[in-house]
Amino acid sequence: MTQGEINKINRFGNTTNSLLFEKANINYVSIPKVANTSIKIAIVKSLKILNPEDQNFIDQNPNLIHKVLKFHFNNKIQIFSKDNSKVEFALIRNPIDRLVSFYFDKIIGNGWNQRVKNKIFPYFGFRPDMSLEDLISKVCEIPDQLSEIHFRSQSRIIKQSQIYNNIDIFHIDNFHLFESYLSDLFKKKFEIKLKNIETFQKSNKDLFKISAPSMKKLSLRFENDFNLLEKFKKN
Repeated sequence: MTQGEINKINRFGNTTNSLLFEKANINYVSIPKVANTSIKIAIVKSLKILNPEDQNFIDQNPNLIHKVLKFHFNNKIQIFSKDNSKVEFALIRNPIDRLVSFYFDKIIGNGWNQRVKNKIFPYFGFRPDMSLEDLISKVCEIPDQLSEIHFRSQSRIIKQSQIYNNIDIFHIDNFHLFESYLSDLFKKKFEIKLKNIETFQKSNKDLFKISAPSMKKLSLRFENDFNLLEKFKKN
């Protein structure tokens, strides 16, 4: 491995997005573009851990929840639970839907501000005017271990989680099962009612025709994700 590859891994490849409840033995393996913003907001509102200023920031811009949790809590919430059982959970999504969502939000949308785009776009060869097909080609050329977390495989993100024991995985198409699971967990762990998880944007995949060659590239690039999806499709 070259020094350049090592530097790239250190800069982007090791980034994690988990939300740990260390004293309560909970790890939410948060996967970008799989409703993680809505889930985190529901969690922190239920726990009432934010000060009024932070809450105001999030009310104005929900995406700031990630910065608030990172810089004020280091993604680790210190809250006790009478139940000491270890729990780890994640929500997964069809990798094509997830990549299309990434395209609309981060590439041609405003999900990343210009400062972030100025850093990430040249690094990975992205362009604000690139087509979805161009993005697919580019992403499929980037090794998964060198990928930024928004287009890194979900299977790798899960493996990079800090607990990774008997993880509970849910398919986003059965979101109601995940909501019920999380609600029961919070009732058991904290004896509180989980706030409703706000609706999240559906994929625009059906509005675009992805070519057969691109579909083949995606099936190979995200093979582990498709296998993971098949394994947990009933959940």
